[in-house]
Amino acid sequence: MVTLKIDNNRYTIAGNPTIEQWQEVMKWDFESHVHWPYIIRAVTDLEFNTIREMNSEQQRLAVTMIAHSISERSQVELPDFEAITFGQFVDLEYLLAHGTEKALKQMLEKLNAKYDRAQEALYVIENYIKWRTNIFKRYTALFGLDEVEDLEDGLETRKALTPVKVASDWYRVIVELANDDVLKIKEITELGVKETLNFMAVRKEKQLAELNRLKQQKRQYDLQKPRR
Repeated sequence: MVTLKIDNNRYTIAGNPTIEQWQEVMKWDFESHVHWPYIIRAVTDLEFNTIREMNSEQQRLAVTMIAHSISERSQVELPDFEAITFGQFVDLEYLLAHGTEKALKQMLEKLNAKYDRAQEALYVIENYIKWRTNIFKRYTALFGLDEVEDLEDGLETRKALTPVKVASDWYRVIVELANDDVLKIKEITELGVKETLNFMAVRKEKQLAELNRLKQQKRQYDLQKPRR
């Protein structure tokens, strides 16, 4: 807890807000003074009447302290991201499409990370996102990001996809891997992430090689065709 003293009054601000407090704070614009009372209310024990009695500078100071508290991270032991299943990875892609502000708790549950404070929770999720980014970098060809300069744009595009589109795209992948057999879907989702992506990458390489072979055959055929 952080104590803010204004005009001989002491106000308590959560030094490490809960996930719920952080989610509420993230609904508001820190640059807009109109939103300041809502930001302050989200992480303090103050009533709106008391907050509105504070002058603009006092509110600004309180909001600055809150901004600092939510930018801090508490280092904790991370889950073993390498051990998550393909199904967990797909679920996390779906949750990321919703946005961390909405799905932080659900993402922690998927990673079996039991934290209820924002600084610890965000430390875990931000490290997961770094790991996820490295996954996409390792499999650029598989995800259609062959050009290095397109990688970041490609990842940004994926972040912008709607949850419904993300769920639909990944479910099609799972169904294809299961050879349209619903009984095999659970088996696919319980495979490791890299195990699954390695298989998909090799299969795509084979498909591209076959496509190139057919294109070459067609070129040869076109060259050998008698001209009229």
